[in-house]
Amino acid sequence: MACRRLLLLLISALLAVATDADAQLRITGSDTMSSRVAMAVLDKAYARLGIRVEFTLVPLRRSLLMANKGESDGDLMRTEQALQEFDQLLPIKVPVQRIVFFAYQRGRDCPAHLDPAGLHFSYLRGVRVIEMTLPASSLVAASDSREALRSLQKGHVDAMLVDPLEAETLLGPGGMAGICKVAEPLIERDLFHSLNRRHAQLAVRVEKALAEMAARGEIARIWAEQNKLLAASPAKAQ
Repeated sequence: MACRRLLLLLISALLAVATDADAQLRITGSDTMSSRVAMAVLDKAYARLGIRVEFTLVPLRRSLLMANKGESDGDLMRTEQALQEFDQLLPIKVPVQRIVFFAYQRGRDCPAHLDPAGLHFSYLRGVRVIEMTLPASSLVAASDSREALRSLQKGHVDAMLVDPLEAETLLGPGGMAGICKVAEPLIERDLFHSLNRRHAQLAVRVEKALAEMAARGEIARIWAEQNKLLAASPAKAQ
C-alpha cells in the first residue's frame, strides 16, 4: 500500500511538471524601458524550467488587477509593498529589477539633493512605488512620460519623476536644454515578479531558478547588458 501511494505521488508530480512545461504562461506588465530588463531576466528563468512565457503589455494598474483576478498568470514586477494589496498574488522573493527614480527640474543647475516637501511632481500614472512614497496631494499623474515632461516644461509642476532609461529616451543622450537632473535619486526600490496563487507550486520552482541565477551573478549581468543595449538604442517612450 505504501509503495502504491508513493507511485501515485510520483505520477502526480510528473504530471504537474508536464502541465507547467506544456503550458504557455501569460505575464502582464507595463511598456516601460525598465520592464524590458525584467522580461529578459524572466525569459531566461522560465526557459530553464522549460516554460514559454508571453508578455502582454497593459497600463500599470490594470496589470496587477488582471493578475490578481486570474485573467493573466502573473504580474511582471512590483515592489513588495505594492504586492501586499493583492491577496491572490504570490511574490517571487528574488528581485528581477531595481528601479531608481530621479527628479528632473527646469533650469541649468539642479541641486545635488531635493527635499520633496511642498513640491509637485509629474509622473506616469499607475507607478505604485511613487504613489505609495509621496503624498497624493504632491502628485500630478500623466498618461505617458512625454505628457509628464510637458507638464514640467509648462511650469505646471516643480519636478518630474522618471527612471534614467526613460529619461534618456525623453531628453536624448545629451539631455535637453532647460532641463536638469537632481544628482541624488529620490526613490530606490527592488522589484519582484509575482504569480497568481493557482500557480503556487510553480512559484516555488521559479523562485529557486531566480535564486540560482542571482547567486551566479547572472541577473546582475543581464541588468548590465540590457541597460547598455537600451542606452545605446533607446526605443520610443510610451
